[in-house]
Amino acid sequence: MDIPKGKYLGTLCKRGHEWENSGGSLRYINGNKGCVLCKKILGQSPVATARVKVYYTKNRDNILRSARKKRRAMGIKKKIKRQGNNTKASLREARRQFECRRSCNDKTSMSDRYIRSLLKVRKDEMPIGLIQSKREVLKLHRLIKEVE
Repeated sequence: MDIPKGKYLGTLCKRGHEWENSGGSLRYINGNKGCVLCKKILGQSPVATARVKVYYTKNRDNILRSARKKRRAMGIKKKIKRQGNNTKASLREARRQFECRRSCNDKTSMSDRYIRSLLKVRKDEMPIGLIQSKREVLKLHRLIKEVE
């Protein structure tokens, strides 16, 4: 009995796919360690592929948005790890600075997120009137800087 490379002989799968009368199922070493035959059957099933396509088309925007967030967060975490201070507080501060820089690019309209990040306040902790007044103050400061 010769086991292929990248696979191992594990416990019998739910569907009972036995490999060469060994009493166990052939499973992948990497990934989810699932049964090789189950993976082939599910991958070839037209119902399964149709289900995946329908889910992706319905949730495409959310899937792409969450993937961008994860990539962005990983970039920030890697940068902080390179700097050597890998604590929750430093990650939070780096996220705040990132949001601040991202919002600073648009000088005419400042988002609520940008103002909350400047004041270091959560969304539910700040009244709307305070955000609007802070926005006006920032606009005045920017106008004064431009004049000088």
